[in-house]
Amino acid sequence: MKKKVLLVILLLLLFPSMVLAKDTCNNNDIKIEEITIEEKEGNTEELTPVNIDNNKINLNLEMYNVGESITYKIKVKNNSNNDYYFTKDSFNLNTDYIEYSLLNDSEVIKSNEEKEIELKIIYKEKIPEDEFNENNMMSITLSDTPLSNPSTKRTSSLLLLVTFIIMIMFINRNKKLNKVLIGIIICSIPLSIKASCTVNLEINANITINEKEATFLPGTEVNTKMKQLAGNDSTSHGNQDTNIVAIKYSSTEPIDSNKEEKNLVSTSESPYPIYMWYEEGTIYWWSEAKRPNLNEDASYMFSNLTNLDSLLSLSKFNTSNTKNMTGLFFNLMKINDLSGLENWDVSNVENLAATFMSTTSLTSIEALEKWNVKNVTNTTSMFAYLRNLESLDGLETWNTSNVKYMSGMFLYAEKIQSLEPIRNWDTSNVTRFSTMFAYNNALSSLEPLRDWNVSNATNYSSMFNHCISLTSLQGLEKWNTSSAISFGSMFHNCVNLMDASAISNWDISNVEILGYMFNISNDVATTQKYSSLPKLDIKNWDTSKVKNYAYFIESLRYVETEFTVRNPNVESYGGMLGDCANKGGKITINYTAETEAIVDEMIKTKYKNGNVVKGSLVE
Repeated sequence: MKKKVLLVILLLLLFPSMVLAKDTCNNNDIKIEEITIEEKEGNTEELTPVNIDNNKINLNLEMYNVGESITYKIKVKNNSNNDYYFTKDSFNLNTDYIEYSLLNDSEVIKSNEEKEIELKIIYKEKIPEDEFNENNMMSITLSDTPLSNPSTKRTSSLLLLVTFIIMIMFINRNKKLNKVLIGIIICSIPLSIKASCTVNLEINANITINEKEATFLPGTEVNTKMKQLAGNDSTSHGNQDTNIVAIKYSSTEPIDSNKEEKNLVSTSESPYPIYMWYEEGTIYWWSEAKRPNLNEDASYMFSNLTNLDSLLSLSKFNTSNTKNMTGLFFNLMKINDLSGLENWDVSNVENLAATFMSTTSLTSIEALEKWNVKNVTNTTSMFAYLRNLESLDGLETWNTSNVKYMSGMFLYAEKIQSLEPIRNWDTSNVTRFSTMFAYNNALSSLEPLRDWNVSNATNYSSMFNHCISLTSLQGLEKWNTSSAISFGSMFHNCVNLMDASAISNWDISNVEILGYMFNISNDVATTQKYSSLPKLDIKNWDTSKVKNYAYFIESLRYVETEFTVRNPNVESYGGMLGDCANKGGKITINYTAETEAIVDEMIKTKYKNGNVVKGSLVE
């Protein structure tokens, strides 16, 4: 019974202590008296208490390009009777686009004193256009966890002490000692509660983009000026330059002699000028605009700088207004990766033709993974002659729905083994596939192209020319080739092709050119001069518009095939059968009443072995 009475007494004593501690929390806040924003370049903006309303601070936060930072110098006043530790974990940062840190991991703010704390904000990711608006807020608030103070450990110790005393009391029979212990507990209760007070702070800042503007001259003009600054007498972007090894941003303003007309590479309409100059292998650029715009026409801007070894410094450029990147990095022989281009905004670019063509040391294009190519219509020869490129990783997410021209896109990408990364490309608007994968010597399967929509394509000439590792055309079964006009040299020099059944039912009703489609050249880079394809099932092909059969199946020496010549206006069939008529294969050529004379001419008596057969009259 006595024990129960003792517990009731403890609870009655505890309740007013808790109320008293709660009241003291009302004066336990840390107040911000002043904030100074210090930008990376050293400019400052002081905000007075006028900006502070009910412990909330409203700021217009001017963010610059990705990677740069702004430092807040926060003057904090501790109005409480406790010393507090102010740490990075005291904040919650509610935005994905910036990160933050404190100059010191923790700061002690003494009771009733003020202190200046440095909070660094880094703009780590560009805000997407569809998410950015003038009301987009950056919110920094203190966490729900109370700020720790130097008395916390002492308080924790007191709590342990109280617990220990109560345990003694339950087992102790000495009434006088228990009364003393009760008094100790009563005195320690307020101390144990004091550290549970929270400290409130909230900062709301409008995130705005406020950049100084400058725009480069058209790409070919900048290219020519850079080469001239490097001592090259070049008058055209087509001239190669070996003197320029690097392009770098200068953190210091150029001297007057580097501000002449020859150094000016910005348009006359630019609010701020951009200057370039040459020093010991390096082209330096400088502008008050820290993120200058590439011209709408940036074509060939960095082309033929054959000793340039890095693109990292180009990450500062704003490409959001650029439409033409034709040949932008053409023939940069020493570039082996595309670091620096990861965050380029290419959402308005329409032309990427030959952009990386002949950048022969390039081994990876993964840096292009985030490129938004939604408006691109032309990728002709974009990655042509990348002889050391081993993978198309990075292209998986590309939106190619508006691309019309893919001719030569991966021409001479000799080490590409798989087309898996481009399996899901939308090719529904492509009209030209000519030489797209020509000389992809390591390519062994076309399965990833199974679901490509090729219904608008007219030109397939040399699309898979010299794909010497292909043994099958499986994957092309569902292709809608009804718009096709040219299949010329499409599988030219595919010397190891053994299965062409996938194309047996192609709709070729509009095709005019079959010339060299399965031909093997005498100079093909292999010991094989002839194809070993055993069967070519094209009996159902509608050849009513075919005009050109020149060297169509010349090298299929052992093939069995049958087809019909339907167009009476055939213009070329020289070498159509060639050596295939002199070996063990069997070729049957059917005819119509209008084409019989042409077929007779095709299978003249010069084919002595008689394995070319004039077939049946068809309607």
